[in-house]
Amino acid sequence: MATESITRGVLVVASEEIGAAATRQIEGQPGLRAKAVTGPRPALGAIGTFGPHILVFEAGRVPVPAMQAVKNMAELAASRPVPLIIVAGPLDAAMEAQRENLGIVEVLDSPFQGAALVEAVKQLVEKWESARKESQLRKQKQMQIQERLRSASNKYMAMTEEAARLKLGIGNEEVQDFASDDAAPSSEDDPNKPPTEPTWDGS
Repeated sequence: MATESITRGVLVVASEEIGAAATRQIEGQPGLRAKAVTGPRPALGAIGTFGPHILVFEAGRVPVPAMQAVKNMAELAASRPVPLIIVAGPLDAAMEAQRENLGIVEVLDSPFQGAALVEAVKQLVEKWESARKESQLRKQKQMQIQERLRSASNKYMAMTEEAARLKLGIGNEEVQDFASDDAAPSSEDDPNKPPTEPTWDGS
């Protein structure tokens, strides 16, 4: 079954050095595109035009409230959850406490490695693709079941109509037979009716 090809965007919020390296690594992968910015304000400005599927933050560069604001705006624009990947970790105590709320799915410790980031991104994409294909297969099976039910229902209705028509036809024939019997003249002579021919004595 053919599936729609989707190009997923990765928005990187990091230093210029890490942002440039991350963009080069991600852009070289099929089905991925990347954009790097250096802070939360340009990140908010890029969300409307770029439409990120994944957010990447350099650890310690953006305060937790600003990260949450960027994530909320990205999810509002996309109408879906947008996961976070942290690079150049580990997380500090404040961010670790908000890990689940921020939707952080991966933390890559220092030093920054573009290959590790690409691998984390690809794992997310593969997970989404698998879920998307399963959803499409379920929809296809549901459509097939509905089509079978519709076909069976149509056949049943046709059989029911045919049976009713045949039954009605037999009933009409019986009514016609009874009506014919009632209308037919009696084979016996009516004793009160004058004879139409002379009797044996000529009277």
